[in-house]
Amino acid sequence: MRKHWFILLIIGLFGCDNDNSPTNTNNLNNVNNINNVNNINNINNVNNLNNTNNINNVNNLNNTNNLNNTNNTTPVCGDGVLGGAEACDGSDLGDATCLSIGGGFQGGTLACTANCLYDTSGCTGCEVTPSPLTLEKVTVADDLAGPAFVTVADMNGDGRLDLVVSSFGTISGLTMPNGTLKIYTQGADVRTWELDQTVFDESAGIKFPNRTT
Repeated sequence: MRKHWFILLIIGLFGCDNDNSPTNTNNLNNVNNINNVNNINNINNVNNLNNTNNINNVNNLNNTNNLNNTNNTTPVCGDGVLGGAEACDGSDLGDATCLSIGGGFQGGTLACTANCLYDTSGCTGCEVTPSPLTLEKVTVADDLAGPAFVTVADMNGDGRLDLVVSSFGTISGLTMPNGTLKIYTQGADVRTWELDQTVFDESAGIKFPNRTT
């Protein structure tokens, strides 16, 4: 029986011998595999993360030629910036005033229309030189029996030119037949006119055609 235990003890001693595995420095602490500096430095590679040419490239992000290139901007009426062929745009009138744009204005406030044109409704003192009102012959309607005449003058003294239209029947000799005289006063601008019912005669300084006086 002792002989058997001795044999088993010898086998057990030989079977447990494995000296090289627990302390094998090459496998556990191999710097090349676990702490490989080349692998760690690749993660923090400054060239990859902080490459100024890729992330902060001024030419790509803040390129003035691409973002603010004036050559790519076309003046647009209504953007509040005077440009191109616009007379004005919003509150941007340039250096224009009621006095500088002509038209005989003596003062007031110049404004701008939605179409980027001057709005002179706030301008005042349009100077009109007093003179006898002489009607000139023009054609205003093909169905009029006789001649028609038109001129412009400040008839109501508001500093704006009014439209004066007269039409008459067929002329016989030197006598002017009965006719009508209509005054159209100027509205907010020269594009709007309102019929004035006031009747003017020669005592107002009107000189009718074909009259001897």
